[in-house]
Amino acid sequence: MLRYLRIFSLSLGLFRLAWRLFLDKRIPKYKKIIPLIGILYLLNPIDLIKDYILILGFLDDLIILFGLITIFVLSSPGKIIFEKLTFDKKKQGKKTMNADYEFIDDE
Repeated sequence: MLRYLRIFSLSLGLFRLAWRLFLDKRIPKYKKIIPLIGILYLLNPIDLIKDYILILGFLDDLIILFGLITIFVLSSPGKIIFEKLTFDKKKQGKKTMNADYEFIDDE
């Protein structure tokens, strides 16, 4: 049971990362089509394994969606992925100022 909870937690983290990457303007639009294909396959009534076969019908939809989202994340630039993984909400609200400084020695 604990193993399934870990898998669910990791999957949820992957979906959150994919969502953040999907909303990022630096990711090319042609790469954003990959997760959309997975969502369309999930909603499409034509499946590899029919949904009336109880577990296997829904499982193939989830495997294809998970695979396409993984491909989307792996095809995104590593710099942006790292930025999204280390994003800190506390730092977002702080204001910063860029300035030049000069050291004056009184001696």
